[in-house]
Formats: sequence, C-alpha cells, structure tokens
Amino acid sequence: MTTLGKYELHEEIGRGAFATVYRATHTLLEREAAVKILDHARLSQPLARQRMEREARIAASLKHPHLVEIFDLIQEGDTLAIAMEYLPGGSLRQWLEQHPHDTAVLLSILEQVAQGLDYLHAQRYQSDRPLLHRDVKPENVLLDRDPLNGQMVAKLSDFGLVLDPQSDAALTQAQGIPGTAYYVSPEIVEGLPVEALDGRSDQYSLAVMAYELLTGQRPFEGKDPIAVMSKRLDEAPPRPSQVNPATPVEFDEPLLKALQKAPENRYPTCGDFVRALWEAWQASLLRRVRELVEEAQEASKREDYKAARELLKQAEALVPGDPRIQQARQSIDRRAELAQRYQEAWQKWQTARQKASAVLDLAPDFPDPDGILVTLGLRPPRKPPFDWRGALQQIGIAILFAAPLALLFYILATLWILNKD
Repeated sequence: MTTLGKYELHEEIGRGAFATVYRATHTLLEREAAVKILDHARLSQPLARQRMEREARIAASLKHPHLVEIFDLIQEGDTLAIAMEYLPGGSLRQWLEQHPHDTAVLLSILEQVAQGLDYLHAQRYQSDRPLLHRDVKPENVLLDRDPLNGQMVAKLSDFGLVLDPQSDAALTQAQGIPGTAYYVSPEIVEGLPVEALDGRSDQYSLAVMAYELLTGQRPFEGKDPIAVMSKRLDEAPPRPSQVNPATPVEFDEPLLKALQKAPENRYPTCGDFVRALWEAWQASLLRRVRELVEEAQEASKREDYKAARELLKQAEALVPGDPRIQQARQSIDRRAELAQRYQEAWQKWQTARQKASAVLDLAPDFPDPDGILVTLGLRPPRKPPFDWRGALQQIGIAILFAAPLALLFYILATLWILNKD
C-alpha cells in the first residue's frame, strides 16, 4: 500500500490529461478522500505545477454543498497532489452508463450543478471579475447519496480550468482553448477577452450537458475537436425532440435558448435555465396526462375497460391527484358498471329463453296466459278477437257527438237560404 503524506492510497478512480485520482484514507482521521496526483511526466513542467497549485488555492476558498471540497495541497519530494472530498457514486458519466435515465433525477442533478455554478459565478477571487469553471461536463460531476433520504447528491469538481482574471497570461496561453470541445462555449472558442466572459459561458456548457442527458446525444458531433467547434460557430443545434422523439417537445425552447451563440440571448443565470427545464417537464407531464385520459376515454367507448384503467394508472403515476384523472375514472367506472349490469341482464335473458325453449320442446302447447313466451320471442303474438261490443260503443259515441253538429249545420244552412230569398 502506497502512502502519500498523511494519506494511504488505494485503487485508481480516475485519470485525466494532467493527473490521476486515487481513493485514499487519512491515516489519522480515518476519513476517506480522493487524492489527485500530478502525473510524473508533468512534474518538470512549471505551468502544470502552477495549474494544480492554482486549482487547490482557488477551490479551497469555495464552500458550497454542490462543489467538491478541497482538504489539502500535498507536496512530498517531487510529488504534487491535492486531497479532496471523496464521493463514492463516481462521475455522472459512469452513473449514466449503469442506470436507466429518469428525467426527474437528471433535472435534480442539473439543478444542483446550476446552484454550484451560480455560487461560483458570484465569487470574486482577487479581482472584480466572476470566477468561471470552463470545464462543465458529465465527467466533472461527482455523485453521492444523501444518507438521510437516499436522494442523489451532485457536486461539481475539477477546478483546474477555473478562470482567475488575475492569473498569469502564460498559463492561460498554455491552456489554449480550455474545456472539452463538445461542451465549450462559442465565446471561448472565438477567444474573446476575459472581460467579455461571464457565467453564461458556463451556462452554455451546462446546456450541452443537459441536451445530452435528455436526448442521449450532444448537439454537435464531429470527427475531431476542431470540427466540433466549427459546427458550434457555424450551425444551429437541432431541436432536441427531433434528435430523440422520446424527448418531450417542451424541452426544445429552454435548451435551444441556453445554447444560443450570443450570451445575451441565454438565461441570466444557470438557475434560471434549470428552472425553465423544470417548468417544461411539468408542462410535458400535464400534456401527457391529457393524452392518456383521452386514450382512456376512447378505450372505454370500445368497452375495453381494463385498458382504460391501465391508461389512467399511467396518468396517475405522472401527476398524482390530477382532477382530470379523477373525473375520467368516475366516468369510466359508471360506464363499466352499466355495461356489467347490461351483461348480467342479457345473461339472465338468455338463460330464461333456454329454459322456456326446453319447456316448449316438451310441451309445444304449454299455456302462456301472461305472454311470457311471447315476451321471450318464442311464440308470435296472438291477435285479440274482434270486440264487437267495443266497436258498437265507439260508433254510438261518435253518433252522439256528430248528431248535434249535423243539426246545427242544418239550422244554419236553412237560415242562410231564407235570408237570401
């Protein structure tokens, strides 16, 4: 087992262009940590050492629940390392490869990263300019579980590219274009001066990460970093819902807004961007609930009540307590109850017909004074005998009403003739 300073080093948990990260244990406090050691090939490069020292110095001044905490800067012989908070959940990239995508969980992770970034952008380190991370990507988001509620906790790490406006110009020049090509903002690609950059540059990188989390691919792809950055400057990103039809169309507007080439066209803060994503998600859930309720109503009209109830169950899982779901469930339950009653009555009708038919097979002339066999459709209705007495009564009544009218007509006609003469 290798020891570095007060830390015992265990297995490697990460590797980058400048350093390797190991899980470690503090020998006195018995506290787990992550130790980031500058690669031996970089030890002879003053700028590389300066970059790691600068990372430790700036990160140590940051205190936020969604930024990885720095414990110590270790210098032992030629070895230079940083001891930092250890998060056993690994990186967001690793988590995505092992777990199914849950939109609510992904938005929660993005929200936590946004909070850390907004805090970072509000800090001033020996300058009146905001600090910028400049390397926001899934590999630099580390995860853990809250021991109290089991919820995912996300923390932004790797502050080696944090923009310090007072940093040595040679260090910035040596870094070239900072950040990973897939995630870096257009203004950094264009090489705008430090004075022109603000937190909306990190927001762009966060938006690329959000685009990837919600659609499964990044907005710009290419065979090499130069091709990717060229596309970022020359092309508009495709609509997320077109890239992946499973992505709700409501996400298109906030993602494309945060990916605008001009920073002034993006959201004021990273938090504002993620809030817009949450609102889009809620809108998509309400739309989906409406669609499921309509499908359930159509299924009930086809008397497929099992499918109708399953659709409402899916809607309830999306937005519990939605009044439209309750109303649809009551309507479908009433319709199903009436259908069941009708089916039971029809079965009784068929049973009665079968029993009556069996009786007629045995006794074709079976008496039916109440007309039950006729009602069941097993005998034709009998015509009743002609009622002479009733007919004569009706004729008599007609004569009684008609005679006075005829007499009145006769009198009026006679008077008219006499008056005419």
